Amino acid sequence: MADDEDGPHAQPVVGCTGRVIVASNGRGRAGEIEVSIRGGTETFLAFCDEPLARNDVVLVVSDLGQRKVVVVPWNIGGTGHQM
Repeated sequence: MADDEDGPHAQPVVGCTGRVIVASNGRGRAGEIEVSIRGGTETFLAFCDEPLARNDVVLVVSDLGQRKVVVVPWNIGGTGHQM
């Protein structure tokens, strides 16, 4: 299946919440998050200045392209759905 990331049905990932599936110690090392988007669930490499533990909820604040995003911790009862 083709990636429709830039197509007419593209939905921006910025503003979505996700759940950490691969932890990161921060300091420029990527973790991995799962985001409910575009009618399914997608994974992205996630960069954060702070350490992220598995199952933490994060907010995507920047899209770096090529399935890489910048996130911040999101502790306000996030469910992994777009805000």
